[in-house]
Amino acid sequence: MTELAKAYFRWYRGSTNDEWARDRVEEIFDEDLDKAWEITLELIEAAPSKECLCYIAAGQLEMLVSNCGKEVIDRIKSEARQNNKLLFAMTGIYIDEKNPICDEYLRFVKEQIGFRTSDDLVDLPDRVSKLPSSHE
Repeated sequence: MTELAKAYFRWYRGSTNDEWARDRVEEIFDEDLDKAWEITLELIEAAPSKECLCYIAAGQLEMLVSNCGKEVIDRIKSEARQNNKLLFAMTGIYIDEKNPICDEYLRFVKEQIGFRTSDDLVDLPDRVSKLPSSHE
């Protein structure tokens, strides 16, 4: 996990010393779609709790789908076929029905969930089960 990802989750947990990480992630989203996709995947992979994973889903992943859906849908689908954490995150975003990829996205998620057991859907490290369920 990069220092950016570590600092981002420290910021998420309340560290004002790590606000730079949130700012840097926002800059990446403003600068470059490929890097935005990469940092989103990194944050999903590094999420230290289900709450953090849901936060990334409703934040970075939702922004990508909402703002760049046509450009990223193939990447998302390709990665999600083998990445249970990404698939889990995909279930936590709001996608507007006017979004041109809405039907394809929802169909894909439902199809992929059908191929997985509930245990498969959250491919988080064992340490997550020991974490509290709220932001402490």
